[in-house]
Amino acid sequence: MKNTLRHLPLPAMKTSLAVGIFGLALSSAMPVMSAAIGDCPSPCVAANMSITKNTTLTSNISGSITILGNGVTLNGNGFGLYGNSSSDGVSVIYVANVTIENIDIEGFDIGINAYHSDGIHLDHIDVYDSSIGILVDSSDHSVVESIYASGNSSIGVAIWGSDDATIEYVTARGNDGMGVEVYLSHNAYLNRVYGYNNDDEGIAFQYNQNLNANRLLARDNGSYGIALYSVDGATITSSALQCNEKSWSSPRSYSCGNDLLVDNTSDGNTIDINSGAIVVNNGSGNTIY
Repeated sequence: MKNTLRHLPLPAMKTSLAVGIFGLALSSAMPVMSAAIGDCPSPCVAANMSITKNTTLTSNISGSITILGNGVTLNGNGFGLYGNSSSDGVSVIYVANVTIENIDIEGFDIGINAYHSDGIHLDHIDVYDSSIGILVDSSDHSVVESIYASGNSSIGVAIWGSDDATIEYVTARGNDGMGVEVYLSHNAYLNRVYGYNNDDEGIAFQYNQNLNANRLLARDNGSYGIALYSVDGATITSSALQCNEKSWSSPRSYSCGNDLLVDNTSDGNTIDINSGAIVVNNGSGNTIY
């Protein structure tokens, strides 16, 4: 695992299958390819797999995984999934109540792509060097927790059109675009979500209603630490912002700008932040303290 600092204890799997090439269950006596393949470290198996049952990885995988069954758990078992940026790492499309846990994902277009898959649970996942690290799209009642997203070229973690999402213990650091984006997703709950050193906003909310966020932290981002665009009825508490809109004038000299943006179409929000920089508040009926 590349990163070992953030995660909570992972519950033991009740049922699992060993994974072989193309997602078939292999007996423990059968050999597993052990040589490294490109960026996939040994032991590594080259495979594109489709799974319909609870599955536990027994090696790193060079390839993609598609989950086709409801209620399936994919346990990475501490191994990784490695790609070439032209495909998605794990695809979860039109299924429900899927769990993906304890896995590293690196080098895909979208690391995890969950589309129209209600009740998805993502837990203990590191995702690197993809375009979007994690995308939960049109998938209500999803839980995204204990995530580390870094080095992605667009967004670290994106929640789009997915109501009643829970997002906890998420760190998005060093992404080329936004760290975390919650877009058109109502009644979201966020706790301990951190955005560091991203080129755009650390944490961005767009077209949301009635979100509740606690202990957000955003610092050293290239744009605003936290930005609200057309957001109504949000409550953000016990949060801290530091040195956002960071601009470097030399390798050792930089300046800090605005930490928080509440745009002119955001109304009725209550925001409790600790910030030493300027707050831009163009909306109406907002309380910021």
